[in-house]
This record gives sequence, structure tokens and C-alpha cells, in this order.
Amino acid sequence: MSHCHDSVDAASQRAGLRIALAGNPNAGKTTLFNRLTRLRAKVGNYPGVTVERISGTLRTPSGRAIAVIDLPGTYSLTAHSPEEQVALDVLAGKVAGEPPPHIVVVVADASNLERNLYLVEQVREMGVPMAVALNMIDLAETRGMAIDAPVMSRMIGVPVFPMDARTGRGVDALVHWLETAAPEVPERVALPSPDPAAIPDRYRRIEALCAEVVSRPEVRPETRSDGIDRVLTHRVAGPVAFLALMVLVFISIFLWAEPLMGLVEAGVGLLAAGAASLLPAGGLRDLIVDGVIAGVGNVVVFVPQIAILFVFLALMEDSGYMARAAFIMDRMMRGAGLSGRSFIPLLGSFACAIPGIMATRTIPGQRDRLATILVAPFMSCSARLPIYVLVTGAFFPHPLTAGLVVFSMYLLGIAAAVGTAFLIKRVLFRSEPEPFLMELPPYRVPVLRNVVNTVWLRVPLPRVGAPPIQWPTSVVWVKASGAPMGRSSCAVEREAEKRASLVRRGPRCPRG
Repeated sequence: MSHCHDSVDAASQRAGLRIALAGNPNAGKTTLFNRLTRLRAKVGNYPGVTVERISGTLRTPSGRAIAVIDLPGTYSLTAHSPEEQVALDVLAGKVAGEPPPHIVVVVADASNLERNLYLVEQVREMGVPMAVALNMIDLAETRGMAIDAPVMSRMIGVPVFPMDARTGRGVDALVHWLETAAPEVPERVALPSPDPAAIPDRYRRIEALCAEVVSRPEVRPETRSDGIDRVLTHRVAGPVAFLALMVLVFISIFLWAEPLMGLVEAGVGLLAAGAASLLPAGGLRDLIVDGVIAGVGNVVVFVPQIAILFVFLALMEDSGYMARAAFIMDRMMRGAGLSGRSFIPLLGSFACAIPGIMATRTIPGQRDRLATILVAPFMSCSARLPIYVLVTGAFFPHPLTAGLVVFSMYLLGIAAAVGTAFLIKRVLFRSEPEPFLMELPPYRVPVLRNVVNTVWLRVPLPRVGAPPIQWPTSVVWVKASGAPMGRSSCAVEREAEKRASLVRRGPRCPRG
């Protein structure tokens, strides 16, 4: 996750209204955060995507600044993982230097209302000012469901706002309510009762509430997702489709990126020629042209290929297929001694091993978590892609062949990771893998805005991180090339020619 959200309006964080978005994984919480704050945040369809505290600022039409905190997804306030503990600590005001939020907005999936209302019940027990964002109301309507939001609001005693955060439908009503809200935060926040006897009481209240406000057809209509899942989650067709998709990804990296790489190379060449024509001959021109421009150009030329890789990953996440891929890979993961939960961190390691290792915090078993951390670096991250491209391009000029070779190199990394995990779980961490339970969200048409944001944040463009690294490396290049500052490039070339002529003549050996 990007940490740019930590630099939001400091005044709104200290003195203005603070709201926290809580909700189950896949309820659309982070999508609502993006809609409210207009900031870029990672949007995914699998549990645990929001593993850090992310904050932004909502600017209302009247100009009021409201600080918004996007909490990690949690099914309840009984902390079983670090992410759930973070959510509980923020709501209870136990985070050092950060008071509890003024308002908690619980984002609930309208198509799975019964499951989502358990968290609503627990937040109500805390006695904090709250509202319910009844998200994905469009999906509930396509399933023939009808939810009486005014009756629901009256029964639970908090405002309820039906909405579709992806399209913005109904979000304005929530913003207007927040704009005029003046909540009073209790001096002491009460935690939900940990007594197991309280669980049946909560479910009885949820059943009574749904009986009053939710109406659904007697026979659940078959959705488009059901028909697609019959193929993509099939025992045979599912893995075949997944493998075909991966082959398509790596072939596309070569076929689609080649014209874009040519344009980038031409642009870098024109920039270098323009700088060389403006600067006088000497060490400074060598530094700028052959150091900075050429150095940055060597990175930028691979951006199209890396961007295409992240476009496919973002489309898989935003469409809902990523969860199906984890479901399909669960059998292979179990064969290596891991659970299906390990697939998401390992897949994230294809982008970068660091966020992949961070994502292992969603794995409940400590031994499974450590085993996944140890094998994550075997995955070929995006930093290795330029090396693969250079090597395969030199030996396999045909794009189709080169794409298959790169795909085989990725498969080799996967095989090494699986083999290592098998040995680790059989030798170091002997234990049975944890049961794998994952919600399969409905298939949705990917939102272009989310895909673009994901690619923009993950692709290593030389906009912020490159210059601080590029300048020192450029100076190192100058020193290594024998072109110290102040000496002209012509003098360096003459000296190089002199040394080359000495090499051609060979060393003079004394006679006798």
C-alpha cells in the first residue's frame, strides 16, 4: 500500500471530524473509501487486502474536511489476526496518539446482509456514533431481494444508506449526513461482550431484523456468476483456464509491449540527442546524456511490459477471478503442505516479495505463515522481468517463443517454491495445513479507475523513487568510466584509443 495517505490534511486529522470505515472483507469498504476521498487505494476481492491503516480526507460540497480511516476487513470484533486487532484497537481508541473516531460507518454487503449484520451488532454494543452503508444494493436487486432501509434504520436505531459505491449511487446521501453530523464521542468506549453466550443473542436479533426488512424470492435465481463458476471452478476446466490465462499474460508481455517499447526507446534517444546538442562537450554532458538520461531510459524501456503484467493482475482482482484462482490452487498448495491462503501472498510476490511477505499476516497458522514467508522470494518478482526479457530476447527473437520461455522461467520459480515448501513443512514445521475458507465474490465488470490506480501505484515509473537513486548511480558510472568531472569526453576518448593501441601491439618483453 502506498503511504501517501498519511500526508493528508493534518488539521482535519487533529481537530476535524474523524470517521472510520469498518466492514467485512469484500463488502466494498475500500471502494467506498476511494469514492469519498478520491485517493488511490488498493481495491481487491480477497480477504486481507487492506493490511495497514489508510487515511484520507473527504471534502464535502460545503468545504468541510472530514478525515476518513479505512480499517482492515474483519468479520467480527473478536480479534483472530493482526488485521482484526488493528480494527478493534482503532475503534476502541487504543492506538497511541490517535483518539477513537467520531463516527463509525459500517459497510455491509446488501446481498449477504445476515452475515454482515453481526459486525453491525458488535459496533452497536460499543455505544459509538455509527451509520450503516448498505453497499452492493444493485447486486441484491438483481437477485430479487428488496431491503426496507427506513424500517431497518428504525429497528437498529442508526442511519442506513443504501448505495452502490462502484457507481456512486446513494453515496451523496451519506456525504450529506456526514456534512451535518455533530456526534458526541463517549469518554469510554465499551468493548463487545466476549461471552460466548452473547453470540446466540446477536444472531436471534439479526434473524428478527432480516425477517422484517428483507424480502427475497422463494427460489434463488441463478446468477451470471453461478454459470461462469461452473466452468472456471471445475476440477478439470478450472486449472486449464487458469493455466491458459497465465500463458496469455506472458505472451502478451512481449507481443503487446514491443511497439510501446520502441516508442519509449525513440523518445529516450531524442531526449539524449537534444541534451547533447545543448550541452558543451565535457564531463557534465557525459553525466547528463550517458548517465542520467541513459540510466533512466534503461528502466523506463521496460515499463510497458511491467505495466501489462499489473494490468492483468488488477483485472483479475477487480473482476473477482482472483478468489477463484486461490480456490483452484488450494489443492496444489495442500500438496506442498500449505493452505490455499498462501496463494494470495505468493501471487503478490510476482509483483514484489515485500508486499507478498506482508500479506502473509492474513494466514492464521504461524507455521503456515512462516513457511509461506520463506518460499515467497522464489517467485519471480517484476524486478526480474527486465532480466528475463534481455536474456530471452537475445536467444529467442520470436515474440511467441520468448513469451513461452519467460513463462517457463516463472514456472521454474513456482516449482522451486513448492518443493521448498514441501521440505519445510516435512522437516521444520510439521503440522496439518489450516482449513481454507474463502468467500467467492460475484463477478463484476472491472472499474477502469481502479485498474489505472493499481498500475500507477505499482509500476516503477521514474517519478519519485528513481531520481534519488539515479543521481548517485550516474556519478558512479562517470567514475567507473574514467571520465572525471572537468575532463572532456574527447580527451577520455583519445586516452582510451591510446590504451587500445598499446593492447593491440602487446607488451614489450626484454630480450634475453
